[in-house]
Amino acid sequence: QKLVVVAPVSKLPVAKKVNKDAGRGKVKDKRKNKTVRKKQAIKPVVKRANNEQKASYGKVAIKSPQTFEKIFDKAKRAWAINNKVVAESALREALALNNRHLQARIMLATLLLNSKRYPQVLEVTLSAPTQQLQHQNIALIHARALDGLGKSLEALNFLHNFASSVNRPSIDILRLQGALLQRLGRNTESTLFYSRIVKMNPADAQSWAGLGIAQDAEGHSSKAVLSYKKALGIGGLPLPLIKYLQDRVNLLSKGENR
Repeated sequence: QKLVVVAPVSKLPVAKKVNKDAGRGKVKDKRKNKTVRKKQAIKPVVKRANNEQKASYGKVAIKSPQTFEKIFDKAKRAWAINNKVVAESALREALALNNRHLQARIMLATLLLNSKRYPQVLEVTLSAPTQQLQHQNIALIHARALDGLGKSLEALNFLHNFASSVNRPSIDILRLQGALLQRLGRNTESTLFYSRIVKMNPADAQSWAGLGIAQDAEGHSSKAVLSYKKALGIGGLPLPLIKYLQDRVNLLSKGENR
């Protein structure tokens, strides 16, 4: 019989175990005798608040509606107490959040117009979305700013073009056209505009006054006196204008024209 020498178990060659996880981002954890994934650098994820969204208007990000309303309410409160500095700051911030908000734009442009900051008024009106440029209040403020800069003819042409593009221009648009025509010495045309307005709204004291001034400039004294008296009878005019109309009535009634 052949003798078979059996090697001790501890001496037997051990086949190398194929690591099936090699190249898959896994390694042997010697401490826990477990296969675990390699730790990889994890990019931080910045979660967007539920009430935030991406910018919808140009490149300006729009925060939550709650944020916008809070700022706009601040502007309205400042406006109510005539705090122009706070109102302007809040309105600009509100428009930065929502460039399409019409009321905020009108309020800011009006505030600047009343402060005679005409170049800034034009910046606000011209930066409006195309649809807002067709709004009568925006057009009116824009024309007044041009007139304030001494560009009465440009303002008049702008209003003429605007009025022809809308179905029914407002009385304020027509009244400003009449005033611009007076300023340019085109009193006959101004008379036509003011006559049109007082037919539409017989209780418009300001337009009666404008009509009287145009008639007065054309040398129609009797008609001018009637228009002046009509305006004074309706009332609600600024004190300097009241005084001017009263003086003209007195002079023209005496047959004087100075």
